[in-house]
Amino acid sequence: MWQEYGFRTGRIVLPGIQTIVDLKPHQWFRFDGIVDNLGAYYQMLGKSLDLTLEPGDETGICHHFDLETESRKEELIVVAVEDLGELIPTLFTIGHESTHAITYLNQGQRLVEELRVEGFNLNPYQKYTDEEDICHIGGLFALYRFGLLDSIDHSSKDDDPIISLLEDLLASRR
Repeated sequence: MWQEYGFRTGRIVLPGIQTIVDLKPHQWFRFDGIVDNLGAYYQMLGKSLDLTLEPGDETGICHHFDLETESRKEELIVVAVEDLGELIPTLFTIGHESTHAITYLNQGQRLVEELRVEGFNLNPYQKYTDEEDICHIGGLFALYRFGLLDSIDHSSKDDDPIISLLEDLLASRR
């Protein structure tokens, strides 16, 4: 049913963090990619799913819907990011939103496994209590996956929480 709306189930790769997850038959994922205007996208998404959505002030979204159909409960997850005009912040946001998705799917352990495979001894689900911090680690991991982590200038902290998280990630490197 949800395939006709562009959703996939089964084995998928979450964008940015490039992590494979196996969805259960009632779980569906759709990556709508990079959009020009997130506000207009919200309206289109709401209309396409016959839902009312309120746009926020974010640069990316990961919407998690729990729906009841005639036969069972369905879980839909949609990820989209606004075109930020630059590769690094856009890719960071894709990784961040995909980390929300992997968390909603209760498969955060897959992210932890992928971090370990890449030599990072960090479990963001144990180290941090704030979901945004966990998802920022996912954004940083996306930059790592694409060879862009070294592009971040972390010499000037200015109380930037992402720089602090970057330092945690780099310090965990074996």
